[in-house]
Amino acid sequence: MSRMTLTLVLLCGLATACNPVYAPPLRSLDYGAPGRLEPGRAEVGTGVSLYLTNSVLAGFSLLDGLSLEVAFDWVPAAVGDSRDAWAMGSVGLRYELTGAAGSTRTGWRADVEVGAGGGVGGADQSERSWWDIPARGGYVGLGVGHRHGRWTLYARGRCQVVAADRIPMTVWWTAKLGAEWSSRSAFVALGFGGAGYSNRDDSEQGVLAELLIGGKFGL
Repeated sequence: MSRMTLTLVLLCGLATACNPVYAPPLRSLDYGAPGRLEPGRAEVGTGVSLYLTNSVLAGFSLLDGLSLEVAFDWVPAAVGDSRDAWAMGSVGLRYELTGAAGSTRTGWRADVEVGAGGGVGGADQSERSWWDIPARGGYVGLGVGHRHGRWTLYARGRCQVVAADRIPMTVWWTAKLGAEWSSRSAFVALGFGGAGYSNRDDSEQGVLAELLIGGKFGL
């Protein structure tokens, strides 16, 4: 039974058998509100999702509205199980579309993201351990939000295409709504929505909830 199916069983009392087959996502958590990072500054954050996926993100402002991101995502295997886990790293770019990156003025914000990376992990029906499965892929995403003071209400979606050794190419998607509090030195975001994956052998969908916290500093 996959991590997502197990969570749905616990929350909803649904008992469905599942033999998961998937290449792992590059980034299991979304970014948060668009336009958060001020020009000339950097940010470091971490987060956790409903499915116990973990993420660490570092972002660096390159130009007004354009930032470089480095992320590392991992899911520890269940006790006594060497499958259904992963460790993935990625590098990407984020561009704020409205010219209001880091501004506290009331108004709309939007951004686009693109990135690529790789690592190890996933799940199939073999006896291979997750660290014996190389994986790589890319992602694109879009975020839209409205900021008022230090608060932003936002919507965000991402699509990831990942290939892994002897596992069908897997498409992951996320779509969520969230709220973020952000100051010049810190941020906290909470999001809710849906997530899922699909390939020729397996597909699964479920609810999504995630918490992100982090800090910002000058370069």
